[in-house]
Amino acid sequence: MSTFQRRLSVANSARRRAGTGLQPTVLALSVALLLSAAAQAQEAASDKTTELDKIVVTGTRGSLTKAQVIKETSDQIVDSIVAEDIGKLPDNNVAEALQRITGVQITRNKGEGSDIMVRGLTQVRSELNGRDIFTANSGRALSWEDVPAELLGGVDVYKNPSAELIEGGLGGLVNLRTRMPFDQDGMKLSGSFTVNKWDLRDSVQPSASFLFSNRWNTNAGEFGVLFNIAHQEGQYREDRINLGSYLSYDDVPGYEGKDVIIPSEVGMYSHFGDRERDGQYIALQWKPNDDIELYATGLRSDYKFRNREYSVRVGNLNNNTQDLVNWSGNGWGFVSPSIPGYEAFNDPFGFDANGEFQYGTFNNALVTTTSRMDWRNSVTTDLALGGKWQVNDNLHLSTDLQYIDATTESVNYWVDLLAGQVDPDDWRGWSGLYGVPPVKVDMTGKYPSVTVLDRVTGQPINGYMSDISNYGGWYSHLDKRDNNDADQFSWRADLRWDFLDSDLLNDLRMGVRYTDRSATTRSSGWNWQKIAPAGTDNAWGSFSAAPFSDYPNACYRLFPFSDHFRGDSGLPTGYVACDQMVADYENTVRMFGHDPIAYNPTTDIRNYTENTYAAYAMLRLGQDDARFPWDANVGVRVVRTETTVKGYELEQNSPSNDVQQVSVKNSYTDVLPSLNFRMFLTGSLQWRVAASRAMSRPDFDLLDPYVYLNDTFFDFNTGGVSYASRGNPYLKPMYSNQFDTSLEWYFGQGSMLYGTAFYKKVKGFYYYDTIAANYYDPNFDVPLEGSTTGETRACVSAECVREFQLQTRSNGKDGKIKGLEVGYRQFFTFLPGWLDGLGFEANYTYVDSKAPAPDAAGTDGVEISFLPLEGLSKNSYNVVLMYEKARVSFRAAYNWRDTWLVTTRPPNAGHVPQYHDATGQLDASLRINLNEIWSLSLDGTNLLDEVRSDYYGSTSRPNGWYINDRRYGMSIRANLDL
Repeated sequence: MSTFQRRLSVANSARRRAGTGLQPTVLALSVALLLSAAAQAQEAASDKTTELDKIVVTGTRGSLTKAQVIKETSDQIVDSIVAEDIGKLPDNNVAEALQRITGVQITRNKGEGSDIMVRGLTQVRSELNGRDIFTANSGRALSWEDVPAELLGGVDVYKNPSAELIEGGLGGLVNLRTRMPFDQDGMKLSGSFTVNKWDLRDSVQPSASFLFSNRWNTNAGEFGVLFNIAHQEGQYREDRINLGSYLSYDDVPGYEGKDVIIPSEVGMYSHFGDRERDGQYIALQWKPNDDIELYATGLRSDYKFRNREYSVRVGNLNNNTQDLVNWSGNGWGFVSPSIPGYEAFNDPFGFDANGEFQYGTFNNALVTTTSRMDWRNSVTTDLALGGKWQVNDNLHLSTDLQYIDATTESVNYWVDLLAGQVDPDDWRGWSGLYGVPPVKVDMTGKYPSVTVLDRVTGQPINGYMSDISNYGGWYSHLDKRDNNDADQFSWRADLRWDFLDSDLLNDLRMGVRYTDRSATTRSSGWNWQKIAPAGTDNAWGSFSAAPFSDYPNACYRLFPFSDHFRGDSGLPTGYVACDQMVADYENTVRMFGHDPIAYNPTTDIRNYTENTYAAYAMLRLGQDDARFPWDANVGVRVVRTETTVKGYELEQNSPSNDVQQVSVKNSYTDVLPSLNFRMFLTGSLQWRVAASRAMSRPDFDLLDPYVYLNDTFFDFNTGGVSYASRGNPYLKPMYSNQFDTSLEWYFGQGSMLYGTAFYKKVKGFYYYDTIAANYYDPNFDVPLEGSTTGETRACVSAECVREFQLQTRSNGKDGKIKGLEVGYRQFFTFLPGWLDGLGFEANYTYVDSKAPAPDAAGTDGVEISFLPLEGLSKNSYNVVLMYEKARVSFRAAYNWRDTWLVTTRPPNAGHVPQYHDATGQLDASLRINLNEIWSLSLDGTNLLDEVRSDYYGSTSRPNGWYINDRRYGMSIRANLDL
């Protein structure tokens, strides 16, 4: 901070505390004309000087004021969130708190904020106290839901970082800040206890946190210790409805000769889950004298996630006699009154004027019910040791050592029951198929409905799915597991030289950094297996299921789907495998005659190592006596990256499916210049300009050299084309040349108005480069010699080599991102009486992006060359109403974002992009301060019970609908300063 900025901020702080500000009439006009921001400042000044860190602020207004001070006084573009009080961020989750910042958008996992994007890019660097922090998975960043918010003192978002900040983020850098003992003047004790209720789940769970901090003066100097623990328990429920890929037909009864669209499947799901977070943090500080400070910190985060899913899926909604996956017997998969015995079905199908599906009735649908359990346990341990030394008035030295150890283990397992009883005497000759009566899928209501109909009358069969005698038995099961670990050693050293006698130069900063990171990923494939009758291994001897009586130790239960989507979805109650059997994963797999999936060293295990060597230099300068005082920093960061990937590679054209072990090395050196400039136009108005070059390394899974052949059994979803995919160990980073300019007006304590324009030109977007390549396919069948009925046999040796469309990760064309951010916040202290506690905040973000989208196509089949970035909404906004007096604090916040691209390659949908529709969420909180120590809080999230939805290419082809709990919480907190 320049001398001018320090003086200005102190004067502003004193002026704000003195109560001067905007005239009431002008303020009222500024609220009425918010977007024009036509308010005028009331000139005021004060000779009183106070240090910034002595500004007295409390509660929500205090939190926002402290965050504003960080934004206002920083010499680069940054937005911050500061804890309202110990153990309480403004939101209950770090990701959800970040969504209140302009330019930040989030996605939710089972109703809770999980992933973030900054200015449209998911390549966001995560840090803890300015150091690396990550979850052990195939990526590089932290899973934002892993760390309890109660361990944090604040969060900073850097959108155009300077040279001294660590490289690795294109969208920006998010730094999680914990507290240190010297942050407090003396002893601090704080604790909280929270009870949350999730209404859809109808569950109540507790959370708690505790903090102790103190500092002592001794003959050996000043010592400080801080200890913070947090425990969270949460539960949730998510109901969803999903449709399969949309296929075109011209033989639908009543619509012969017309191309119409039918979804291949409809599934209805209920998820019941548990989240548990445990965090421990300790910090030690020692200051033997005024010039030296030593510190040590340790943080451990343990996140457990458990999900139970129950579903009914109706597939086989087609008339294709050639495809064994979607086989509908002899071509009568579509119900028609012309089929003998089906005369009652006189209106079996309906489509709109564009041929989009409205309702339909299907023969021999594949109807399964599923009970699934998946769990994840992630542990991250961060240890750091460092020191600072002021050698003399000019020279400042610091160093920091860090070690991170992270592990993640997960298991996914589900068991299917098959509905329908096979009739071996069926006159149609469909013996061995599924035997379900006709099924009607209707999409004309609020949500899709599925009804089982009587073959003779065409009327619904009440209670069909809740009668166990209508089930064929145990059909299939599927398992998958992951076990990842990673660690990293980091060291950095920094130097700062202050130019005390210069009117232009402030200081010169230089530093070096080294990291040594290793990661091992173990990820099995999805191991789907049909359950064979007991005592045999001939699972495919029949399409029928294994009878329940074959496995007397297996169990099932009736699941009440009647309240699905709060009773609005029309999902019938059905039987599913019981929880205890699915939870006993390994024993259940063995009971059904199989072994739990094991890791295949060739296909499932990869080892990655990465070393980085970085150096930077940054000059900070400014002029306080210019007509318009200014300051700036200009610098460059140079970093070399060396990676090694150890794994296997599948050889092309090999008649024996040969693989070879490989160890692929890659390296690159990047020069990353940066400039941040700020001019003070008035005592409260400042203008910024920033420019930099940023880079983001590819996630580790993108470097995997192995070729994965898609199961050709499912080529019906891709028009009969067989695909294979692999990563690319020579993949280069993505780069961004980025520019920002902003105008910021700070006109009161916690009050500001700002606007920012930004532009990013991103080079090297990751995409799949598709080429034809031949690989050995052991599942390939060849025509049987001499057969006239289309019979096939298994391939042998070179016959098994066939063509795949190989999709390789590559650096593609450039993309562009440009946008605007505007924000306004004000506390209306000029209002009379109790109204002077009112406050209002609004911000809006516009982001326009364009990135290459190879092979993407619309619903009409026309190729799409460019699409917006995945996960990015063009428009988003936040509106917050606040009220705070000495005893009471209230806040209601509404967050909204419009449609965004989910993926250009949704599962089983070919190359039609998947979009998520616009969505918003209202949250609110109320806090009552009982006295100076105790406070009581009430809060709620998702108060409007938002229903989210997504679709393929067009809203006329929905993919799914999703609802989550409304959560209500009550907390009691104690905060004692001694």
